[in-house]
Amino acid sequence: METLTYIVLALVAIFVIYALGGVIYRELIIEKPAYTVVEKKDGYEIRTYASYITASYTGTGGINNGFMNVAGYIFGGNISSQKIAMTSPVLESETSGEKIAMTPPVISQEVDSEKTTSFVLPGGYTLETLPTPTNKNVVLTEVPEATWAVRIFRGRQLSQKKEEEYVNELMKKLDRDSISYTSTYQFAYYDPPSTLPFLRRNEVWVQVAEAE
Repeated sequence: METLTYIVLALVAIFVIYALGGVIYRELIIEKPAYTVVEKKDGYEIRTYASYITASYTGTGGINNGFMNVAGYIFGGNISSQKIAMTSPVLESETSGEKIAMTPPVISQEVDSEKTTSFVLPGGYTLETLPTPTNKNVVLTEVPEATWAVRIFRGRQLSQKKEEEYVNELMKKLDRDSISYTSTYQFAYYDPPSTLPFLRRNEVWVQVAEAE
């Protein structure tokens, strides 16, 4: 019995070390886009992100299809066969960029809707120094500095319906705090699918409107 207890405790310790190792790697080691926290609010915070470059794929099939296409680019699918370091997060956005309706009912899931999946590329590159993708559907873009309202949440990737709910909830908080925002929003997923849901860091971003 004593031996069995030691085995169970050892397995639990290995599990905890594995789980915490993933969190430490994500938070302290893997590169993420630079930002400054402008203000902390009830349920979200305002961040200003410095300019960064993304590699993006737009199409149907959800974030998994987009991930595979963009991952192909950073793993050597470019004219130089150059491998580019993986960063975090993976960004997902609607291609239409239309503002989600603030009134019920929530729009039902659109299985074939197109979405854009983007990897933020490591700092130090420019559009001129990055190798050209061999996949013509992968596009490199320089994203200008922008300010976003950001809410962190845990769990697995959201369904279309849940994404709409999360965007609506954040927009309602912005209305509550009299903060102007645009119709641009996106989701940021920081962890691989192997990460336990309660340890995953995910975010919903709504772009804050520039002061007139």
